[in-house]
Amino acid sequence: MEFGIYHEVQKDDALCAAHCLNSLLQGQYFSAGELTEIAETLDELERQTMAQNGIDSVDFLKFMAQDSKNVDLSGNFSVQVLIKALEAFNISLIPLFHPSEKNSRENPHLQNAFIANYMSHWFTIRKFGGSIWFNLNSLFKEPEYVSSTFLSLLLSQLQQEGYTIFVVKGILPESKADQFLEGLTELPNYKKYQKPKQNQK
Repeated sequence: MEFGIYHEVQKDDALCAAHCLNSLLQGQYFSAGELTEIAETLDELERQTMAQNGIDSVDFLKFMAQDSKNVDLSGNFSVQVLIKALEAFNISLIPLFHPSEKNSRENPHLQNAFIANYMSHWFTIRKFGGSIWFNLNSLFKEPEYVSSTFLSLLLSQLQQEGYTIFVVKGILPESKADQFLEGLTELPNYKKYQKPKQNQK
């Protein structure tokens, strides 16, 4: 846990949504089982809403014939599950390209965190100590330092690769890493994200 950063590494599981949330909140806040319970609750609310038009309606029968849209058999969760999980912390997720997020696009370093999603993979990019950014992708063996200079480039690269980026809104729980990195503006001698070369994927 360099700099006191909490970082979960994904192994042979499909628990990246839980890893993503725990990295964002910097602790073991959510398990796959807890996220599954949230998904099942959302499924039931959707069933009740669809049933209002009649349980014999074409739309309801079609809905009931489908698998859950909030969790699949591999343990992949929808954005609605992550949003619902974060409500308990008064934290919300807003798409980066929402009209209200012009400032987040132009000045990403002023935000607190971002969550990225592509197909079934979720991960967090988070600021610590007021200025220091790390990519907490659970596919990485350790957190990847991202300088403020390269934060915009990283977000642009992810968008080009097909990721959907969400801006994290709300006050994040203070962590050990926040205390450790408080007052620093850069980590010049620390290995960090670099803009990929043209011939790299």
